[in-house]
Amino acid sequence: MMLRNVEPRPLLTGFAALALLNVALSFRNLWPTPAVVPALAVSVEAFALLLALAAAAALGRAPRQRLRAIIAVALTALVLGRYADVTAAALFGRPISLYWDAPHLPQLALLAGESIGWPAFALVLSLAAALICAVYRLLRAALAALVAALAAARPRRALVLAGVAAIALGTLAERRGFADDAIAEPVTVGYARQLALAASALAGRTDAALPPGPRFETNLAPLSNADVLLIFVESYGATTYDDDVQR
Repeated sequence: MMLRNVEPRPLLTGFAALALLNVALSFRNLWPTPAVVPALAVSVEAFALLLALAAAAALGRAPRQRLRAIIAVALTALVLGRYADVTAAALFGRPISLYWDAPHLPQLALLAGESIGWPAFALVLSLAAALICAVYRLLRAALAALVAALAAARPRRALVLAGVAAIALGTLAERRGFADDAIAEPVTVGYARQLALAASALAGRTDAALPPGPRFETNLAPLSNADVLLIFVESYGATTYDDDVQR
């Protein structure tokens, strides 16, 4: 009864735009690859944006084109943060640290360029930049569609009701144990964690930022002068160890 006489076209475009924004901030990694797939999860940030835009529309202060472009840039940064978070955890087995990992990016780029060739590396960078631009344009289009849908009172009420219901259902699913990740971890929390880690490191509080180091004290007496082979097994070492032809 509450959705009676709601304009179908703005409502459908609004739901489609909201779904796209939610997927963009809640996707998961397709392990063990760098690809991502949609997740059945709710993004708190997407629905917080919905409520903010709905309130602005109700007050007659819908964001204009320039402000929508700024919001789209912020959303793109959130998407990149989400991708880095889920991909690093899946491929490297640990969360990413911008403060500790970023200084190694030039060496990593040099290694990648020498491994695959600089023309291929330049092509990869160009494709990555084009993909980021495409994500920005898609998010900006979705944002414009959502703003247009929220301009009318009835679609606005329906979208806000759907957003509140999605958050409530996701929270209930997590608390009842139906799904551990029904509510996606907010990307803004990850960025705040990175800032806290950087601030702690810059202030010299690295002991609080890093786990305790391993103990190196040992006693080699049980070896009784036996011969010992010390083998370093990493990327090339693993290939030598696993491939009989390389032995």
